[in-house]
Order: sequence, then structure tokens, then C-alpha cells
Amino acid sequence: MVRRVVVLGAGYGGLNSALQLERQLSQSKDRNWEIILVDRCNYHQHVIMIHEIAANSTAPEEAVIPLAYLLNGKRITFMQGDVKDVDLGGQQVAFDSQRIDYDRLVVALGSETSYFGIPGAEQNTLGLKSVDDARRINAHIKRTFLIARNSSRKDRASLLTFVVCGGGYSGVELTGELADWLPELALANDIDPSEVRLVVVEAAPTILMGYPAGLPGKASELLVKKGVELQVGSPVAEIGEGMVKIRSGETIAAHTILWTGGVQGPAALAQWGLQTGAKGRAVVNGYLESVSHPGVYVIGDCSLVVNPNTGRPAAPSAQMALQQAPHVAENLEAELVGGQRETFRPAGTGEVFSMGRRHAYAVLGRISFDGYAARLLKEAIALRYYLNLGGPALVMEKMPGALRTTAGGARLLLQRRGLQTKG
Repeated sequence: MVRRVVVLGAGYGGLNSALQLERQLSQSKDRNWEIILVDRCNYHQHVIMIHEIAANSTAPEEAVIPLAYLLNGKRITFMQGDVKDVDLGGQQVAFDSQRIDYDRLVVALGSETSYFGIPGAEQNTLGLKSVDDARRINAHIKRTFLIARNSSRKDRASLLTFVVCGGGYSGVELTGELADWLPELALANDIDPSEVRLVVVEAAPTILMGYPAGLPGKASELLVKKGVELQVGSPVAEIGEGMVKIRSGETIAAHTILWTGGVQGPAALAQWGLQTGAKGRAVVNGYLESVSHPGVYVIGDCSLVVNPNTGRPAAPSAQMALQQAPHVAENLEAELVGGQRETFRPAGTGEVFSMGRRHAYAVLGRISFDGYAARLLKEAIALRYYLNLGGPALVMEKMPGALRTTAGGARLLLQRRGLQTKG
């Protein structure tokens, strides 16, 4: 009897769990299994690059990989479509006009934008969660400057005001890139860069709240040097067409309002019957299996994983999804062909924040550094991911410029430290 594993979502967690499971099962003598990967898009997105696409630093094509390329020669069937329903009792997935059975299910559907019930936020802002979102923001900003160049200076005040709502990881990275790009756009459109206003509105007392001590201050200092206004401790009360109202009563007139305020688990999880917890994420046990539905594994941003070392929920991130993917593959293999499942323990992961085209901050445990070296590390992480996913051919196709920059920069750093390099 063939046992079927259905994986919902081709993001970091879903795609990599399917690939890892296929590699492991292909090495076993048991051939009575199949893997089906379902996603609304026929490509994988390297979403940690989307803030660079939005701000014109990276071409969209560099962050998009066709699934046909990644799955070529693999025993994985890809089915494109929007997941409409999951019948957990009947073990069926419905998407578009199709309905398929499963023996084991992996839910890796990512997250949804959280607007915290703020009036007008969803209707009047541009969000950033996908390559398509990044393209939309990029086109909107370019169009805004074309309108501004033919407008009076008075009318340009609101046209050239850009507000980023949210000073967390995504908001800070996007702001850093915009701070480099917007002055260039101004000059290209015969506009004085001093007319451009870039504002970050954050409810917490500082940007990057909760990150290691020292990082919020360093990041704030750099953004201010770039001309960014930081309005921290300023919760958004309302967002209308062309305006952001702060709870203090201040109103910012802005043609471009970008939302990076937070995420939550997909509403569908609870609708299907999965037990959910904080921010609508599915509660999982140590095996990354739903506590309410055995045989259903949930990974990535839509899973609520408690770190056994701290007793607190682990923060959702690409790094966490990539840790979960091989682990859930191993547990699925144990169930399908025999073996012992293992408890997942999140490993300590570092964070690298890009703060524009030439600057970044890296926090690796107790070690932190910034500047060019951190920027090189950011590039190296992207290169490593593509290398693991598709080998050298994928790296050369997607990031040849970054490969040269990273290799050359690494040699330069070594030479500055008095070490010889070859090549």
C-alpha cells in the first residue's frame, strides 16, 4: 500500500522538508510512498531578499526559482493551486477543483499580515511578504517620483513622504534600503533629495525591540545618519488614504505607507480544526506534530514551537523553518519506514540585518559586528542557501554578482589582516 505525504506550501519549511524526505526515502528499500507538494505558485521565493527588490537593490529574478527546476529528477509531484480546505478527520486536502487523500500532512503555509485591528491599516498600506509585494512597492515608488517631478513643491510634500509602519526586523531592513534608494530617485527626477521624508513609526520604545542590547541603538544611529525620522513609542491609531494618525494625535500626510507591523498564523488553521495558540499559530509537540491531530506536522511561521531551553515560543523566522524542515523529514521517515522519532530542539541562530546597500549588522551569539564584513556575511548566507538548494549552477544563475563580491570582499578582508590569498 502506497503511503502519501502531502506538503502544503513551497516556502523554506515546506520545500526543504519535501526535498529532504525524498532524499531519505529514496535511500530505503521501501518504495511504497509518494510525496505531493502543493503551492499556489509554481516557484520558490527566497523571501529574505524581498526588501532589496522593493528598494531596487536586487532584481526580482534573483529571488525566484522555478519548482520544475528544483524538483527535476525527484520523486516529488508538484500540484499548483490554492488550498481551500483540509478535512482533518477524513484526511483530505481540497485545492481549486481537486481533492486528494493523505496519510501524513505537513502544513507549511507561512503567516498572514497582522494589522492589530487598526482602522484602515489593511486598506491603505502596502505590505511586504512576497516577491510580488516587493514588485508592487517598487513600481509604486517609481511612479510616485514621476508624479512628483511634475508637481509643485507644495504638493510634493506629501507625495515624497514615505512612512514605514513597524520597526522590527522587516521594517528596519526595508528602511535601510529605501534610505539609500530614495535620494537617488530624487536626483534622477530633478528633485532635491532634501524634499524626501522617510519616517519609521514604531509602537515600542525602540526599533528592533527584543534584540540583543546595543543593536537597537546602533541601528537607530545609522538610520538617523541616513536621514530617517524615527518615531518610536508612537502606536498607530488609524490609517486613511494618504495619512497616518498616531495615538498621540499627530497626523503624517504621506502618499506611500508601507506596513511591516507584524504577522500571525493563517486563519485557516483554526477553521480546519487545528489547535492554535498565540497569534493564531498551530500548537505542536516536540516532534513538530499538531497536539490536536496526530499525523499532521506544522512547521515554519504557522507553527507555535516552545523552545525547551527557555520555555518561551521560538520566534518565527526563515532560519527556524530551515531547522525544522530536516527534523520533520526525519520524523516522517521514522513513521513511514521504521525508526524512532526525535524531539526538536531549536539551535541558537544568529541574525544579520542589512541596513542598506553597503552596511549590515551581524549578531552571532555573544559576538556582534557591523559594516562591510557583516554585509559580506549577508551575501554569503544567500549564496549558501542557493548552493544547498540547487548546487553551483543555481548560484551562478541567480547570484553571479554576489558571488564575485563576496569572494572578492573576503580576500580583501584577509589581505588587510596580513594574510595571503590565491586567485
